Amino acid sequence: MDVFSRRIIGWSLGRDRTTNLTLKALRHALRDREPEKGMIFHTDRGIEYTAHRFRNELKGMKSATV
Repeated sequence: MDVFSRRIIGWSLGRDRTTNLTLKALRHALRDREPEKGMIFHTDRGIEYTAHRFRNELKGMKSATV
């Protein structure tokens, strides 16, 4: 959700909260927007956000934007 406009910018639906589902939502948001340097990715600290695969994806994104 965009904190200023309150608009949903990335989403994905599924039966369970999985890393795959979470990555789909993140990629959806990034595809529709071009985040500026310093963007904050805020979560509810759910288990899917602590998965190695998800964290590695974020690290790769950080490297690509720095």
